[in-house]
Amino acid sequence: MVINPAVKAVEFAKRGKLVLALELFEADPAFKENAVALSYYALCIAILRGKCDEALIVLRGAVKKDRFQPDIYMNIGRVYVLKERKDFAAKAFVKGLSLDSSHAGLLK
Repeated sequence: MVINPAVKAVEFAKRGKLVLALELFEADPAFKENAVALSYYALCIAILRGKCDEALIVLRGAVKKDRFQPDIYMNIGRVYVLKERKDFAAKAFVKGLSLDSSHAGLLK
């Protein structure tokens, strides 16, 4: 069974293994077709490279692809926390919870 690199990268990112996730994302640009994968790529570049503004642009693209994925809003919130914009982070977290009120990552 062949595992999609984007799926593996998302799993690495969810477990906090961002360097490995970013390596997989960059090795296979097909991940850009998947909104959730795109959002985790954005999180990786924000945390590892400090590119929060670029990450937010990527995250806007992820929302355009699929605005009903709570992980995307969780990652938007996390990037805003990095930018010390807790007001925007809170709005993103609330939006994510409105889509899935039991989302484990958003309830932390």
